[in-house]
Amino acid sequence: WAAYWRDSLADSGIKGIEPIREASWYVATTSFSDSNQGALNRLLTIYWRHHKETPESLLARECSPLSGGLAMINDSNTPLLQPSCCGDLGNFMEWTTIMSDPPPKWTMLWIGHPWVHVKARGEWIDFSEESESNEPDRASFSAATDKVQRALLDAKTELTRFAILVEKALIQFGCSRDTDAIAQF
Repeated sequence: WAAYWRDSLADSGIKGIEPIREASWYVATTSFSDSNQGALNRLLTIYWRHHKETPESLLARECSPLSGGLAMINDSNTPLLQPSCCGDLGNFMEWTTIMSDPPPKWTMLWIGHPWVHVKARGEWIDFSEESESNEPDRASFSAATDKVQRALLDAKTELTRFAILVEKALIQFGCSRDTDAIAQF
């Protein structure tokens, strides 16, 4: 998968972008900046064409949200949790809601499917294994609640920065108005 992914990007003229882990197609938004705006523009143009988006559908906000979502990365830079099928950047709001008042019982956290459940345990948040069950068997890993909440604040800052880059791509794609609203997560 890793070779296929890199070859597909190279065939599209996109270079210098790495997945968050080997054989994943998720890329950290921090991989994009003003200096490689062209790579993001190309990637989003391909994405929007694949989803049959047009400047008109984007302006009408009838467009598909960007696939992906939040990933939890440990101190060794290994993903513990990454978005699943049908997850998108808008899932940030669900993370924020759940983590603002961590639930005492297992509660689904939508990351796509399969999904995870979370529950508070003192100063910790337990995360279940990914499944499509409504009753998790056990915790897969735990994270300090305050650390997750701080990470969400950092994620909001990063997503806001990334939205500015997406807005630039929207303008390149032919949208001339409401680009700031459309680019929001």
